[in-house]
Amino acid sequence: MLRSHLLLAWRVLLRRKAFTAVSLFTIAATLLVVTTASALLQEMFGNRPPESRLERAVGVLVLGMYGEHRGISSGAGYGFLDGHLRDLPGVEETTFFSFPSKVASYSGDRKQRLTVRRTDGAFWRVFDFRFLEGGPIRAEHDRDHEPVVVINAATRDRLLGTGEAVGRTIELDGRKFRVVGVVANVPSARLLVSADVWMPISATRGEAFRDEYVGDFHAVFLAASADDLPAIQAEVDRRIRLAKPPERGYDELHGGADTKFEAFSRLMFSPQYERAEPGLLRAILMTLGVGFMLLPAVNLTNLNLSRIAERASEIGVRRAFGARRRSLVGQFLLESVMVSLAGGAIGFLLAALALGAINRAGLVPYADFRLDLAVGGWTLAAATLFGLLSGVWPAWRMSRLAPATALAGGSR
Repeated sequence: MLRSHLLLAWRVLLRRKAFTAVSLFTIAATLLVVTTASALLQEMFGNRPPESRLERAVGVLVLGMYGEHRGISSGAGYGFLDGHLRDLPGVEETTFFSFPSKVASYSGDRKQRLTVRRTDGAFWRVFDFRFLEGGPIRAEHDRDHEPVVVINAATRDRLLGTGEAVGRTIELDGRKFRVVGVVANVPSARLLVSADVWMPISATRGEAFRDEYVGDFHAVFLAASADDLPAIQAEVDRRIRLAKPPERGYDELHGGADTKFEAFSRLMFSPQYERAEPGLLRAILMTLGVGFMLLPAVNLTNLNLSRIAERASEIGVRRAFGARRRSLVGQFLLESVMVSLAGGAIGFLLAALALGAINRAGLVPYADFRLDLAVGGWTLAAATLFGLLSGVWPAWRMSRLAPATALAGGSR
């Protein structure tokens, strides 16, 4: 039965090639945008190396300090993290590391602006970088204030040229650092870990940062099991509530242990970082996606209605021979979904070309936007939804034609 419905749908679509071509173009253009946006979101929030263990990790990624008449919001301060968030129960690894910052470096007479992060030794166990040379910064490097760095492949090529980089020195912000490792380039869309250079926390100029409660640091807690995450989040929330800021005029801290997506929602919808709103952010993204597809779906509905109306006599014959309305609705929806899936496949291929062009253009440093199974799943779901949205009204309307009216060629 399904095979016969598919063959019939295929013949009907080929019967009016102009209608089918316009439908395919509309669907492909719409799903090109939807698929590209899904790939960008997947690159930002998905579990991809070096952030491939995030399904069992949460972090204090934003933090605010507030009083009756003032407030400061940014990342966490190293002083707060070091004093309050070590030795959490259920945590396998705890890492503190800084926001990215820009420093100057010189290669001959050329000035380079490099992105630098300061990390501890645990950072390299929480995140799984691919080392091309050498190894990571270790805890003893940080403890002994050793001037060492890990650099990415692009920085190696710019500053050191060819040959082995490990053991050689580079100049950063007027200081010499010894290279201990080289890693593959990390796309800047990997928001937690991307940089050109990683150095020990102890390489920071000055010691004032060690007392800060709000500053330019993140903390990430890698749980032994994903089942431990709710308890870890509850304990972090408790410690944040109990902590008292040392600065005068400030009474409380606001923040929590979040996933990247939760932290982004806290940043967007909670002015004082009181709570994360992942459900709201997810609803907005889904509403935008469906809303973006709605107008093309309305236009496609009119096309489908015109295409089906031309088959009024066929509908009349099938009704006269006892075809049920449910069968007719199913047939028309199948045709609509088939066109949408074909348009989705074209849109998917166009999105792959668009993402490749973005990667080559260098608009995003070290960009590696690509399509994977998750994005393919979203495209399939969007194409199916698109077919249903644009096909259900014409299918329902034409299936309700009286046999006599349909046989006379009427469509009302």
